Amino acid sequence: MGLRPDILAEWCFNFTKAGAPLALTIYRLSMEQGEIVSSYSYAALLYRGAKGVPADKVRGRAILESLANVNKKATINKNGFAPAMAAMGGIYARDDGNMEMAEKYYVRAAQCGVPDAQLALGRMYLNGELPYNPSKAKLYLQVAAENDRATDKANAETHFMLGSLEQRMGKPDVKRAFQHFQKAASKGLPEAQYNVGQSYFVGMGVPKNDALAVEYWKMSAQQGFGLAQLSLGAYYFQDEVPQEQTIPGSEASAGGDKPATTKHVWDSSKKDLLQAQKWFTLASRRSGDLGLEGKRLRGKVEEAMRKGKGARDGKCTIM
Repeated sequence: MGLRPDILAEWCFNFTKAGAPLALTIYRLSMEQGEIVSSYSYAALLYRGAKGVPADKVRGRAILESLANVNKKATINKNGFAPAMAAMGGIYARDDGNMEMAEKYYVRAAQCGVPDAQLALGRMYLNGELPYNPSKAKLYLQVAAENDRATDKANAETHFMLGSLEQRMGKPDVKRAFQHFQKAASKGLPEAQYNVGQSYFVGMGVPKNDALAVEYWKMSAQQGFGLAQLSLGAYYFQDEVPQEQTIPGSEASAGGDKPATTKHVWDSSKKDLLQAQKWFTLASRRSGDLGLEGKRLRGKVEEAMRKGKGARDGKCTIM
């Protein structure tokens, strides 16, 4: 029994010099034999273009749309090929800005169990691309969270949005929110690691634990997440809470939450100006208000250092 054409094409794409053009040829030959998975892969590669394959959005889209509505026994759903439905949802949303059509395709794909479509619908019902509907969002996100076909990245984003949603419901469930954030954090999502740190620091949904707060903030900060860098700087500064700021969209919670703020209960025994300087310096390299706040607080730390107070035993403690 020979190697499936779609697997061979994927191997060529990833591991040979002629990669994408060769893969495209294999997909096309298999498509001409009526193989639906290869047809989808051919259309998707043609639509986006890659590594020597020029994009042909018109032809790629036409094939994807045909697959999304085809009626064959070989499809996941006899009313269309589910991955193509999800792809068309993305095209209508991202390229056309037609959210009504995007919703129709995503709903069909979600009903066939495509995790990316379930996640996309949850996001769209929360962020205003579709009429705000937290109940629908939660329904799709819960299904996506339990979908074992989801990638770790998609699963993490799903749990993060569920956690954010639990915090914003009419009766917030902070324990459940923490559980979702923790699951997302375990998969490496820096926003979730930051939120877990915040929860431990203020004792929200979990017993207060400064050591775990710092541990999770560091996980997030080491991935370049600015809010975690600010929180670590403030923790070691033990002097001033960062001013309330408008957080860039990439660092705000899903669905348009209010600007994030940090709440600190100071413990002078934790004061370490060298650590504070380190983390505020990293935060200062961010763009926008967050970066400006990092610069302002770094200046405060350096002023305190000039006065000779707070660096632990006067020794460098940078880890």
